[in-house]
Amino acid sequence: MVRDLITCLALCHNVTPTFPDPNDTSTKEFQASSPDEIALVKFADQLGMKLMERDQQKIVISNTCGVQEEYEVLANFPFSSETKRMGIVLKHLQSKRIIFYLKGAETVMKEKVKPY
Repeated sequence: MVRDLITCLALCHNVTPTFPDPNDTSTKEFQASSPDEIALVKFADQLGMKLMERDQQKIVISNTCGVQEEYEVLANFPFSSETKRMGIVLKHLQSKRIIFYLKGAETVMKEKVKPY
């Protein structure tokens, strides 16, 4: 479950990684409209789930083993102040699994999570 949580942080966002020097991928910057989203992506990055590429159709991360994982973006549900959440539907290209990640304010999310 911890891996899934960190993977969600690395994938469920609208952050774009940029490389000031295209020949040096060790220096990476993140661009997004929300500093909160950048902070979550940086946290996942520090835990080993590194965002390498992102556009409207594809997301590429490098996992904790250094293996690249590619995801096709099937649907994106942007954050809104009304819903206080965002979601993304992805297809993991290596396994062909379809995954839905959802994140949001705790007041909204606690209604979506059922206790065991």
